[in-house]
Parts: sequence; C-alpha cells; structure tokens
Amino acid sequence: MKYLTDFESLENINNQLSCIDTGDCRLFGRVEAYSCKNTEDDKRLKRHVDEKYPPEVPLEIGSWQSAGSSGHSPNRHAGSPLNDRVTRKTFFYLLATLNAAFPDYDFSDLNPDSFSKVPSSHVVNTVNTTLLVHLGIDSAAHAVGAKIWAAIDEAISLSECEMYSFNPDGDSEPDAEEQGNL
Repeated sequence: MKYLTDFESLENINNQLSCIDTGDCRLFGRVEAYSCKNTEDDKRLKRHVDEKYPPEVPLEIGSWQSAGSSGHSPNRHAGSPLNDRVTRKTFFYLLATLNAAFPDYDFSDLNPDSFSKVPSSHVVNTVNTTLLVHLGIDSAAHAVGAKIWAAIDEAISLSECEMYSFNPDGDSEPDAEEQGNL
C-alpha cells in the first residue's frame, strides 16, 4: 500500500487535528488515504497470509451485533468465513493497512479475530462523540466533525465502504490501552 498525498481536504483536516488543545487535554489525529496497489512488502504479506491460513481453514472476521440497549459489542462468532475470496482479501488489506500506517510495527501475525466489522454509524458516532467530549459541545466541534466526514467521503466514497475495528489482544499487544480501536 502506498500513502496518497494528493488529497488537500485530508491535509486540511490533519492540520486541524494536529493542534487541538483545550487546556485540559490535547487531541492528536490523522486521516490518511492509501492505495490498494500492492508493494513488494504487500506481496510478501499476501504469501504469508495464504500460508498461515490456507483456503480450507475455516476462519472468520468478527462482526458487531446489537447488545441490547447497552450499544454494540464485538461478536467473534458471527463473521464471514475466510475461505471466501473477498473476505480473505479484506483480511489481507486490514493487515496491510495497519503495516502501512504504523511502519514501526509488524501486524502480519494478527489473527482474523483481531478485527470486527462495525456499522458505519457506530464509527461516525464514536468519532463525533470523541470530538464533542474533547472540544466541547459547540458549533466548532460539529464543524470539525462535518469537515472530517466530507473529506473522507471525497477520498473514498463512504457509502461504498465497509468499516472494521481493530480489537487488539491485551496479552499479545502490550501497548493496547483499550479494546475497540477504530
């Protein structure tokens, strides 16, 4: 995957997210776009995934289901089987995206149950709520949230996307502060 630099709207958002200081806290964020064209590292990762999870191994990427009135929670048993070609490709892209976004780490040995498919509304609510909590409930927070989603939609067309949450295992991921990173 290659980091794409030709989205001025994303850079404008990143400039805003890199300098939010409310006095009580400082909020850092980035929105990045990557191509799906495979690099040599991606090709090696694809071979590694194919060796680790042959097509006959029935593995799943988790999905989210309603957990009553308390919201959503990951369900690792209601996902898509990895022997489905599209799901295998999705798993590969999730690993490749993490490797590209965090080049100091190697995510190639994560298991499919480290991810959960989440409704886009959950992602939007989580991001918007975080902004409102840290920026205060005012027009500035709403404006930043609207600009973020407009810039992302310009880059990737949100209506055509599926969203996944990375749910690191606290035992194998020592830096994981909380589960359900979006």
